[in-house]
Formats: sequence, C-alpha cells, structure tokens
Amino acid sequence: MIISTLQVGPSAISTDGAAPSISVTPPPNAQSLTGVVSLHAEAMDDAGVLKVLWLIDGAPGSVGRTPPYDFNWNTAAVGLGSHTIEARAFDAAGNAESSGTIDVKTVAVPWPSGDIVVYTSDAKTIAGSWTRVEDSSAAGGVRLQNPDAGVAKLAAPLASPSTYFDVDFEATAGTPYRLWIRGLATKDSYSNDSVFVQFSSSVASNGAPTYRIGSTSGVTYNLEDCSGCGLYLWGWQDDGYGTTVLGPTIVFATSGLQTLRIQPREDGLSIDQIVLSPSTYMTNAPGGLKNDATLLSRTFAPAGATTDPTPVDPPTGGIDEIVRYTGCDATVIAGQWSTSSDPSAADGALLQNANAGAAKLAAAREAPTDYFEITFDADAGRPYRLWLRGKALGNSWANDSVFVLGCRRRERRSAVPHRHAIGDDRESRGRERRRARRLGLAGQRLWRRRHGSGDRLRDRGSADAPHPAARRRARNRSGRVVSGEVPVVAARRAEERQYCAPAVRTGELVTWRLGD
Repeated sequence: MIISTLQVGPSAISTDGAAPSISVTPPPNAQSLTGVVSLHAEAMDDAGVLKVLWLIDGAPGSVGRTPPYDFNWNTAAVGLGSHTIEARAFDAAGNAESSGTIDVKTVAVPWPSGDIVVYTSDAKTIAGSWTRVEDSSAAGGVRLQNPDAGVAKLAAPLASPSTYFDVDFEATAGTPYRLWIRGLATKDSYSNDSVFVQFSSSVASNGAPTYRIGSTSGVTYNLEDCSGCGLYLWGWQDDGYGTTVLGPTIVFATSGLQTLRIQPREDGLSIDQIVLSPSTYMTNAPGGLKNDATLLSRTFAPAGATTDPTPVDPPTGGIDEIVRYTGCDATVIAGQWSTSSDPSAADGALLQNANAGAAKLAAAREAPTDYFEITFDADAGRPYRLWLRGKALGNSWANDSVFVLGCRRRERRSAVPHRHAIGDDRESRGRERRRARRLGLAGQRLWRRRHGSGDRLRDRGSADAPHPAARRRARNRSGRVVSGEVPVVAARRAEERQYCAPAVRTGELVTWRLGD
C-alpha cells in the first residue's frame, strides 16, 4: 500500500518564532511564458531550511529540500492566461515564510519545426456526451471525456453525429502530418479506447477529399496497440493499429485555419492532447504508450482560449480544509513503512508499505509495529470528511487498505465520566478492584470489560497509580506542554484503542495514526 496524500486540514506547528527568509527571481518574459520555465528561489534560516514549496495559483507544484531551490515549471499543466507563482520556505519547527506572489501569463507559441499541438480543452464546440473534466494530469489541467455508457461500437463515422467535439488549428497545404492523440481509457479497457477523427479540408494523395467532416469517412484511433497489448492510464497512439504499424498521414488542401472533429467509435475515452507532426514525431510518438506523463506546449490558441483562474475567497474563520503530505509531513515512521521518491506523488515523495504477503487484519492493533503518524490542527466539534490518495502495488485489491486511528477528545461530562480521566472517583475504583480480586478469573474478565484489556489489576499498594501507558505529554501550537493522566478513547471496535493527549481543544495538536 502506498499513500501520498492525507486530506483532512492544514497544519501549522511552531516551536520557535524565527521564520525563514525567501525570495524568488521573476522569470524573464513573465507575461509571455511557454514551455518549461526555470524558477529560482533563495532561502535561508538560522536553524536550516527544511524545504521550499512552490505554488502555482496557490496549489502545490513542486518541493525542494536542498539548495538550489529551483523548479522547472511546465506551463503546459495550466491553461492559457494569467497565473501566480509563489514559493514558501519552511524550517524544521514548522515556521513558514512566503516570497509573495509573482504575476505571470502563459501563451501559445508556434514551434519552429512546424509541429502542431492543440489541447482538447480549447475545443470550440463540445456536443452530446463529451464533457470537460478537471484533471491535474491532463494538459491545461482539463481533459474531454465521453463517459462509458456501454454504447455499441460503430463501424464507421456518422455524417451528422450528435456527440463530438471540434478543435481549430493552422496547417500548411500539401504537407504530410502524422496524427497522434493522447488518450485515457476508462478502467483501462479496450472497449473504451477508440474514436473517429475527421478534418475540414483533408485530401488523399490524388487530391480527392477524404476523412472530411460531414461524411462517413474518417481515420480510426485505437489507443491499445494490438489485441491483448493492454492499456494503462494515459498513452499516445497514432491512427494505425498494430505494434509496428503507422497510420496514414494527413494532408490538407488549403493552408491556414483547419478544423478537426472527434466523434466516438465507442464511448469511455478521455483525450487531452492532439499532435499533427510533419517532422519531429513523424515516426516516433511524443510520449509513452502506457502510463504517460508527457505534456507538450500548445502551439495554437483559438480565439477566447484564455482561461484566467477565478479568484477564490479565503476562508473567513476556522479550519475548513486540511491537506497533509505523507512523504514529508509524517512525524513518526515505524516498521515496514518507508519514504520513497515519486514524481507523481504530492511533494515528490510518498510513504510505502512493501508487499510482503502478510495476511489482512480484521481489526486495528492496539500497539502496531508498522505505522506512521501525522499531526495537524482541526476545529473541535466540527465534522471532517477524510480522504486519502493511495496507490496499490500491482494495482491489486489485496494491497489497498489500511486502518486509520485518530485522537478524538470530547469534553468530560459529569454524568458519564471517561475511564481513567483526571479526577475519576479513585475510591470507587478501589472497591471495584477488591471485588474483582475476590471473584478470581471471573472478576478479571469483568474488570477488562469495564476498563479495557490494557488496564490490568495491580497490587493493592499501587491501586491509585495511573496506568503506565496512560500518561502522555503533548504540545499545543503555542509550545505549552500539557500533560496528565490520559483518557482511553474507543474506536470502531472495543479492542481498537488509542491514547490521546488530554484536553485537546480547537487549535491544539491532534495526532492520527495509520497502521497496517
């Protein structure tokens, strides 16, 4: 099991008041960025810089842990238009300092090679079942998806389809172009991997119209390379079918503005990038056939394609959302859990529990040997929805589950006192101990049902001593240490117990434990 992101709320744990200093060098041509842009930051701290987090439009983009704190930002991951760049420096105590935001703008620039790269997010017409889906792994942050509804596969394109999308681009007449499309099949299924492609002015080698919009002629795109070759996430494919087969090139009758139409051959396919290449990708794909992460810079921006981000008002009170990165924010990592670098993971790192074939557990362990802990701030009494982003080794259901245990503290009520809570009636507990001893084995079972298996009967002389494991110390946000005898909190089952810090209130430290 691999976990890269734990989402329940932001954390700011500070044990000193000295924040790092950080500055960012604005990129050249900040108002006309394209392709991969090198960003540079300078950060310093009296006790050492733990990391520098780069943010694009307020969202994490990359993290640097050692100088130089540079980030090669691929502008293809965002839409055209205005964006902000920011860097934040953190020290080991959790103090953070922002560089402030830098305003930039991304644009589309033609490639000298004449290659054409268009994003489906720039489609001028989207009809029928095709929909825009926000996706951070897609070019421009958006893909077009035709949901899998089990529609039967078509034998040929429709002259007047009800489901299609059109994109514009500019091409040169008489030049052969190789067509490449990056697709994503729902459930990695071969029954969700094909479409028909048509053009506004395409012609055959003899000059006759072919593959035209409004006709029943078109090239066929199959993402799977061959029968049984398999699919896995994003992949690039041309209009040929077979492991060594390239499809026909596309030639246009006129130069200038062209329209490309995609309509379903079968549903269930998502598309984010379309390439027409006269040279660079004439014989080789722009990226991988499986598990591809290639984002190319668009070369054409149709009118109205600019997508400036909509400003989002910050929360006005309380902790609305908490996001923690397991790869760098875990405070304790024990047993088989280990940190691993992964460019697809948040912050570039994840926590992984290697697959050793261990049997699945029916319930969480009281004292696990394999676990990790993450701390965060949360509002008391406020319901939070927990989400984790995970990746199962081998994509197997046998590697996809964990237990999540949390420190959940409620204010003590006099009518129903917490077990072991500070101020419990020790005289009453002493009477229970003496009665349990007289009852022998039956009394011990009764004691365990009432007070938990971890609270054992002790000698008479230590009857009033707290359970050794029940004393903990915790530190709140201001650094003040709180301690005392700790209540035991029941989890989903009586045997799942976790010791929590006493008197945890809004803004104080809370710890969650994720175990195997």
